[in-house]
Amino acid sequence: MPSSTSSLSTLSSLIDFEQQNAAEWDLEAPACRPQKPVFQEPGDPKASSDARLRPGLSAPPGGNINLRVRKTTFPQRPYVTGSRNAQALSSVRKAADKLPGERDNEAKAAWRKRAPPTGSYELPSEHDRIDSRVFRKQHGAMTRGSERSPYFILEQIGSQIGAYIEPPSNLSTRLLKIWGTEIQVQAAKLALHNWIQAQKQARLASGARWAKPNTEPSARKRTAIDNKMEQEAWGRTFRRNPRDTEDFTATGIFQYPSKEYDLRAILGPNLEAFDQIKVDCDCHVVLQEKMSALKLFSNNFAGLTEAIGRIKVAFCEMASRNNKPRRLYLIEPPTPETFRNEIELESQKGSPYWAKLDERLNIHGVIPIVAGPKPTPEDMVLWESDRRDLSFENHQSLKHAIMNVLADLRFYRGHCQMRVHFGLPVLTTYKKPAGERHTFEEFASMLKLSPARAEVVKCIGNSETAAALMSQCCQSTDMFVPGDAMTHALEDIKPVLSATFDFTGSNASGPFRLELEFKKVEDDDEYEVSAVRWLKHTVTGGHDPDIFGARKPRMALEAVTMNLDKKIGWQLEVTTATKMEASKVTPEMHDFVKLVYVEVPQPSTAKEAHPKVIFLHTSALGIKSFVQQSKFQYLLVDSDYIWEITKYEYSTQGLGGVLCTSSDAIWGASFYNSQWDTTLKGQVDLGVGKAGEWLPDLYTFFPRGRVSPMVSMTNNGFEEFVEKIEAMTKLLTNE
Repeated sequence: MPSSTSSLSTLSSLIDFEQQNAAEWDLEAPACRPQKPVFQEPGDPKASSDARLRPGLSAPPGGNINLRVRKTTFPQRPYVTGSRNAQALSSVRKAADKLPGERDNEAKAAWRKRAPPTGSYELPSEHDRIDSRVFRKQHGAMTRGSERSPYFILEQIGSQIGAYIEPPSNLSTRLLKIWGTEIQVQAAKLALHNWIQAQKQARLASGARWAKPNTEPSARKRTAIDNKMEQEAWGRTFRRNPRDTEDFTATGIFQYPSKEYDLRAILGPNLEAFDQIKVDCDCHVVLQEKMSALKLFSNNFAGLTEAIGRIKVAFCEMASRNNKPRRLYLIEPPTPETFRNEIELESQKGSPYWAKLDERLNIHGVIPIVAGPKPTPEDMVLWESDRRDLSFENHQSLKHAIMNVLADLRFYRGHCQMRVHFGLPVLTTYKKPAGERHTFEEFASMLKLSPARAEVVKCIGNSETAAALMSQCCQSTDMFVPGDAMTHALEDIKPVLSATFDFTGSNASGPFRLELEFKKVEDDDEYEVSAVRWLKHTVTGGHDPDIFGARKPRMALEAVTMNLDKKIGWQLEVTTATKMEASKVTPEMHDFVKLVYVEVPQPSTAKEAHPKVIFLHTSALGIKSFVQQSKFQYLLVDSDYIWEITKYEYSTQGLGGVLCTSSDAIWGASFYNSQWDTTLKGQVDLGVGKAGEWLPDLYTFFPRGRVSPMVSMTNNGFEEFVEKIEAMTKLLTNE
């Protein structure tokens, strides 16, 4: 096959760029110096610091110990060399993703610097019932999460007003100290008064009485509560700056790459993102910018050592959050019978393949399809050998990309998900062919260049297409069983419901997302909310809208495999999202969730209609888009893999902020292993400086399954996964 060495040398010099709409680049474009990313994996010995202690090192009794960690090289965001180096580094530091956690307002910053309080609020005489367990109550339920303060309601009041309220240190403390302006102090007092009155009313309504003076807790219980509150007050001292007069028996220094990381922007002006490390390890952490180092002070040598280890892991999380998404575009080698040596890029106009897609969907691009004359028998024999080599290279490239992403993902604290989506392969940024068409080799080489962008449109057709596919699945009893253990026949599978709301947010909160999951009530046709996730969009997340008009999630991995002769593709993607801080979830947001419910169709129309998610559109929150997913789940026999056929019903914001609902539903298909969700679900509740307790390898996510009709006896877990993908592709193409 012909080569294009000169063309490729010119193309490789093009600078990396990205566009929303489909775009071409010309071979005659002026050559620019390329931006070469530098990726270093956290597991690479060359990329990690020596934070280990020398064997036998311990703190001498009554003596001081100094612990120093050499400067650490962590995975960096790409930057260019030369005259633009300073500008590129500045943009990297400016665009860095913040670590999750509460950030100080001016009042709390003053408290950290040991400024005197500007106000106070006296608790009622029966305050001894308002211990940390009472302060944690929010809307009748205890807050959960490894990093939430037990005095959550005080943090929420302070966050919304701009003040800071110091929690009581023991049961004898009746005076709550308040920091803030005069107006903020008065607002905090009013909020505290209203909250206490609401608690009283709630107790009276439930038949309980607000704690009487003669119903004090027993001495033993009072001592236990006192000890716990004093322990929490002791931990809070490490959130504040150490006094100049304090002496510590152990100090440590952690040097970091200051050019890549602006710690005050990432962690907060007072390193408040590290508060949990300070409290857990009984140590102060102070930024020494001139030294490009963090200095740690403690009287607990073991805690100091643990803090340094957790800070190192936190830097790995910073790298994970700010790495560029890994993109991989592969071509599934055609069979000798369907192979053609030319690739045509078909536009939307006049294409029969675009007819299956709703014209209102946000799709821009071209479809690559095989074209040209049939090759000679000699070329077909040669292609059979090339086909095996290309298939092997595809698998190796995909394995390498997955391994790299998993190494980063283990440090990411947030909602993580891995899925395979099927649909129409589309090029959104591509090279214009020299002639009418690309050769196969030119097209494959073009996909490896950094400007190229492709994606799989997550749509398999309309309702008729989905009905035919589900009918075919119901007949494949040797391949599928119902995903719900309580369902016995494939024909009786009921949809699993979820909903996604995108909100414009305010200047303070920024855009955010609400994800709801519903479960069916046992022995009833009703649905109830089973999971609520408030997620915020980050600076390194996706900015382009997806096909439904919603903002795309942050992609850690986007691996697209195109089957050009069948006009179908599959996309393995790993998405991440940051959980919104608990204090930023306002009562209006909680009230919005309370008013969401599922409307179940009448029995006479149950087969023709599916349950609908109903909500009240409030202008205060600013809903930008809404998507309901009705998922029909088919479990593959003798495995944990799930084949999911999903109905998407969506609404997008129109003129005047009104939601415009599409009359036509879109159907998609996805594939995943239920163990992926089990493994990754713990990432959202990780404490700062903690990593996931799972191995970032292929055996964790692609285990060797039990023998089934779709799996050969000699394959490993990853090859089983690929074979199952091929089986699902055959279902979609009706082979």
